[in-house]
Amino acid sequence: MGYDHQNLLFNSEVRWLSCDEVRKRLYELRKEVELFLTDKKSDLSHYYQDKKWVVRLAYLSDIFSYINELNLKLQGPDTIFSAWNKIESFKKKLKLWLNVIAEGKNETFQSYSDHIMEADDFYSHNSVSDIIAAHLKTLLLSFEKYYPEHEGPRKQNMWIGNPFVENKETALSHEETLQTY
Repeated sequence: MGYDHQNLLFNSEVRWLSCDEVRKRLYELRKEVELFLTDKKSDLSHYYQDKKWVVRLAYLSDIFSYINELNLKLQGPDTIFSAWNKIESFKKKLKLWLNVIAEGKNETFQSYSDHIMEADDFYSHNSVSDIIAAHLKTLLLSFEKYYPEHEGPRKQNMWIGNPFVENKETALSHEETLQTY
């Protein structure tokens, strides 16, 4: 049917990083999966006929690709400071995405946006955009819970990243800098 994929990944145990690929393929091959499930008289085929469910699947394929991308970036040989910067950057993206969704724009989430344009189903879009906003808020709260801004490792240790930056709270007096131990 003109797709890049010849088959759907189907494993009983899927590693975290490959879950994103499974979700993407499931969304991309949704019509074929629906035909297969209908042919097999599976109870699961009704999900693919539910427009709201398919729109949510499109969104999930997008948001998990962003989370997966962050996960891969955090696996590098970085310092805690650069890892924290990446997490802070992702939190800022979540805030931006919340604003974008509130304005009714959805280009950030490509599969979701394409599906809305293709299906031309504004009912699903409006009801799902509220669900997406709630999900993004929950995700942001979770990130803020586990990575609170006020407890960042950079707060008291900026001198490690840049030893020439003066931190008023930990700055040594002129006499203390002249002392030898």
